[in-house]
Amino acid sequence: MTEVYESYEQDYMKTFNSIVSDLNQIDPNFDVIKQLLTECEDYLKHMDIESSSLAIKDQQQLKNKTRKYKQEWDQLRRQYIQKLDDDQTNKNRQNVLMESDNQAIKFIKTEQKLYEQTSKIMDAKRVVYDCELSAATIQKNLHDQTNQIGQTIEKTQGINQELSQSNTLVNVMKRRIQQNKIVCWLVIFIVFISCVIIFYNKYEQ
Repeated sequence: MTEVYESYEQDYMKTFNSIVSDLNQIDPNFDVIKQLLTECEDYLKHMDIESSSLAIKDQQQLKNKTRKYKQEWDQLRRQYIQKLDDDQTNKNRQNVLMESDNQAIKFIKTEQKLYEQTSKIMDAKRVVYDCELSAATIQKNLHDQTNQIGQTIEKTQGINQELSQSNTLVNVMKRRIQQNKIVCWLVIFIVFISCVIIFYNKYEQ
């Protein structure tokens, strides 16, 4: 094994372990892991080139080792892809849930607005109903008052007729009293004249 190969191998192992550690994190940084995978791939290429530069009898051992590292790197890359897909799926699911929550909140707000508008409409209807009820009550009161006024007018007309009849009777009575007075005065005058004539005739004899 050459020192160059060994140097690349150490860098590869160090980077590989870093990737494994990062993938095991709860919230891994996939951009960093992707960069580290690229670095590992570069190290493997250099290791492959370095092993090919050796004599044929020394190549096989390093090539087998490099092939093993490539298989490990490929498995790690697959693990990275799977975890990246899972993370993206979780994010998409969270986005869907957040969107659903937002839609639910919007629906609740819309429902609340509809409820408030319905309440306002019901209040307006109650006000209109109260106004109609008040108008009907006022109309009934006016009708009753009109009937009372009509009855009062009828009673007044009857009273007027009775007063007119009473005035007529009073006038008749006044005329009769005057006639009676005249008759009385005539009778008194006749009696007086008769008395005068009687006394005159008596004194003449």
